[in-house]
Amino acid sequence: MKFFIDYKEENSFNVVFKPLEDFEGENVEENIRNYLKENYENMNIKYLLLIGTTEEIPMFTVFPHPNGEDLPVETDFFYGELDSNINFDNDNYPGEPEEDKIDFYSEIGVGRIPENNIDTIVEILNRIITFEKLKNKSKVLLPGGFWNFKEKGIFGDMPETDGAYSLKVIFDKTLESKGFAGTFLSEKEGIRASNVEGYPLTYENFIKYQKEVQPALILWQGHGIPQATFRKVWSEDKNKDGYFQNDEGQFIKFVDINSLSNMDTSIPSITFMGACDNMFDVEDSLAHIFLKFYSVSVIASTETAWYGLGWRDVEDGWLQSIMYKFSEKISSFYDVSESLNEAKEYYFENLIYPLQKYERYQNIYVFNILGDPSVSLKVPEEALNIFSNQVETTVGRLFKLSFLSSKLISSIKGYIEYNSEVIKFFKIESSGTISFKKLSDGKIMFNLKDISKNNLFTVLFFAKKDGETSIDLTNIVINEEIEIEKVNSEDIQITDREYPVWDVNLDGIVDGEDLIEFSNHFGFYYPDENYLDVVDFTMDGLIDGEDLIEFSNHFGETYKGG
Repeated sequence: MKFFIDYKEENSFNVVFKPLEDFEGENVEENIRNYLKENYENMNIKYLLLIGTTEEIPMFTVFPHPNGEDLPVETDFFYGELDSNINFDNDNYPGEPEEDKIDFYSEIGVGRIPENNIDTIVEILNRIITFEKLKNKSKVLLPGGFWNFKEKGIFGDMPETDGAYSLKVIFDKTLESKGFAGTFLSEKEGIRASNVEGYPLTYENFIKYQKEVQPALILWQGHGIPQATFRKVWSEDKNKDGYFQNDEGQFIKFVDINSLSNMDTSIPSITFMGACDNMFDVEDSLAHIFLKFYSVSVIASTETAWYGLGWRDVEDGWLQSIMYKFSEKISSFYDVSESLNEAKEYYFENLIYPLQKYERYQNIYVFNILGDPSVSLKVPEEALNIFSNQVETTVGRLFKLSFLSSKLISSIKGYIEYNSEVIKFFKIESSGTISFKKLSDGKIMFNLKDISKNNLFTVLFFAKKDGETSIDLTNIVINEEIEIEKVNSEDIQITDREYPVWDVNLDGIVDGEDLIEFSNHFGFYYPDENYLDVVDFTMDGLIDGEDLIEFSNHFGETYKGG
């Protein structure tokens, strides 16, 4: 492992290697923790990387609930949190959050490689070096399934909770403004599909888009077991009551330990598994398999991780809020352990409410790191790259294509060229000062100044017809000095509707029900929340009399049967 130590020291780390033999005894974990407590200040210890199986270097067994009222969980938390007496009240239940006066502020960032096979260890360490040298870490893959649908619980109605929606909030509020490009996988099967636009969440698509996107960061949410994560599908509402029952759906895997054999592992990632149990029984877990063959750092849960019903934003708490704060920090180029530790500290300070208090505490313990705790999304100094997000949409929809830069720039100007037969230009949005002029159908001249974010500008188009297309930026001038001949966007995939847009409710006939739906949005314009793009038939951002005339021209048409 000398090669890895040399690499770290070349990058301003002072590395101390301690053989496991130095800590042998009945309680290896306590011996290591005591060494760290005695030395972390004078040695200025910032990170701890444990290398060895959990039999050789055990996790701490702790009790989130007082007095053993629930099962214990395994955690590496106390290798990093060094101030607390883990068993302050001297009972048989170490780690009780309140009885043992745990402070939940970590002094050290902790990761582990649960291996004793030297070839595997060397492979993982080499992959970490490869990752740190990557020149583009801007791509994020975000697969999310439904946690639950509208259901009847023992305490009343349970609000719907969509993991894809949680991921969209997290990405939009933490990563997007920092120049990251997200690709979403959301539920499209069953009688309740996700409102989040994205590719269908399936086992095959997880592999497909991991290969295509080559993400440096993966954030997912779903139901977990030790070796897989699942999506929840509502297949039918048998009793027509609008509530999901257990016999009305199914759980379907979207990733498991066999996924790795088909993924592109040449470009590694940081992976946050927002699910239960993906690190349970560490050596045989999904988290370990990802570290062994693909990831450089995996954040996952050793036990049950509690999600928030109806989660809408960070103040709602639970595991979604830990992921939110983690993303906020990792997108600001904090390292993995800083990001997770500060997320847990925020969660401890703001989101431990009396209701289900100990389940909330459990979330702090169960999320741990496999891999290097010091990796981040920082990139070496690099040439400037301009790139876009991917888009999948349907005919009639208004969609956004964002252009981003790998480095902050002050100005950019040039031309936007597109296929006007497939898409219709609507407008350009930017936090900078932008001016543009439509030269012809298919070509726009633009000039953007006063840029303060990596997310340069967003072009809004309507999808006119199905097909695959893309946008070109041509004759680009950046900062009045850097010239780029052409930048191609990612592909835009447009699929056709089952029936034309004036059949608003897609029942095969243009009738009074469609008129009622149309009238509900009449008079509204983008970006009002009551504006509905698919009834803006003239594609001008305003639902008005011209759209009504267009609708009336097709009233009474039927499409069933061809």
